[in-house]
Amino acid sequence: MVFADVDAAMDWIDANQLGRRNLTPDQRSIIRGRRYNRLKKAAADNLKRGTEAPKLQSDTSGDTAAAIADKHGVSRATVIRDGKRCRCSKLMNYSWQT
Repeated sequence: MVFADVDAAMDWIDANQLGRRNLTPDQRSIIRGRRYNRLKKAAADNLKRGTEAPKLQSDTSGDTAAAIADKHGVSRATVIRDGKRCRCSKLMNYSWQT
């Protein structure tokens, strides 16, 4: 398989893992958090480059958390919490290694 970049490969890996039935709720949470953080970062990068028009605050069509929540059958708030949890666990792992 050929992917455009590392993020595309990571998205494929995470989507493939979420399709498995034997994941624990904690594992699903971490994977949703990784996907949310990655997609949120990509949207912010697009805005910085000017490749995407800025949206009004009331426009929820581009809401990354809501899109992931709908796809995985959880609430928007759960996806945001998963993203924070994933970010914190990544920081903790880094601090333990140094």
